[in-house]
Amino acid sequence: MGHIMDFKLILDAKAVMAETPVWDSRIGKLYWTDLSAGDIHRFDPETNKDEIWRTLQPIGGVCLCDNENYVLCAIESGLYILDLRTGMLDFLLCPEKRMGYKFYDTRIDSGGRRFASSVIKYLVTPKFTPDMLGACYMVDTNFSIKMLVVGITQYNGIVWK
Repeated sequence: MGHIMDFKLILDAKAVMAETPVWDSRIGKLYWTDLSAGDIHRFDPETNKDEIWRTLQPIGGVCLCDNENYVLCAIESGLYILDLRTGMLDFLLCPEKRMGYKFYDTRIDSGGRRFASSVIKYLVTPKFTPDMLGACYMVDTNFSIKMLVVGITQYNGIVWK
């Protein structure tokens, strides 16, 4: 006989779409995003405190940086560094130059390269047509950009093996 799991809500953030959880073991906190609202959250399970930074654009993902005062975020208009102390966004670059596309998921590998996928804004709307395809990009540590894959509908949950 299987075990019955008892789940308990620990944070009612009223998020539209909670995405991209990233655990920061250096500080014992969980980063996550509210995709549609464009908010970056940092939840502390010790205190149940949830901090919020607003990007004011749909967000595709958040990644840790070497310095715990900063995170990399992929928002609609490109890749940015967010200063968690001031809330200021510093634009890095935008590999996706096509109008109507946004970043959906992003991760950093162990070598410091950033991988970001793009998706058409109309993906789950009546405006979507099958030819509206995104891409996956790699931004190297010297900020050179390479398109790795083109012609994807949507990458979701980039992970490393």
